[in-house]
Amino acid sequence: MNIQVAFMVKLILLLSLVPCIAQCNASEIKDNYPPLEINGTYYANACQLGANESLHKTVLARNVENSNYVWQIINALLCGSFNSSAHELVKTIVPQQIREKVVSTGEEPSFRILRRNDDVIKDLMANGRAWGVEMRVTSESLVLEYYPNDACFRRIALENHNSKWNISEIGEACD
Repeated sequence: MNIQVAFMVKLILLLSLVPCIAQCNASEIKDNYPPLEINGTYYANACQLGANESLHKTVLARNVENSNYVWQIINALLCGSFNSSAHELVKTIVPQQIREKVVSTGEEPSFRILRRNDDVIKDLMANGRAWGVEMRVTSESLVLEYYPNDACFRRIALENHNSKWNISEIGEACD
């Protein structure tokens, strides 16, 4: 492991020991979220304090309508547990039917329609297993992409219609 990577790992682990500050939801952010290593590259966990704050600042910087609500959605999807208030929030943004795109190595993408139920909602919630999060935010849409493990890449797209945010499509690509 080179010196820069070792330093980043130690910094990430050190930051995980810092108590939660005002912008964080202390009940959802746990003390220790280690980085994920994929082929020698380390990805920060979205629920770790520094990464979590960065995502929150990104939402605020975009001047998104209902930015605090949007932040609660993001935090619930990435860091919330199924047996919490986060689960109740996620239930409100999942439509009756949701389109899922699945891609496996060497295969053509496939699509299917999922009906909203507890299993779908539970699968949508990363429960703290979200590394290397990339987020694109506009006033009408939000796309979260992250690694839920070292073999898959997940995507959750939300759309804003008449000040109501809903998940419009989910997807996963796995090796």
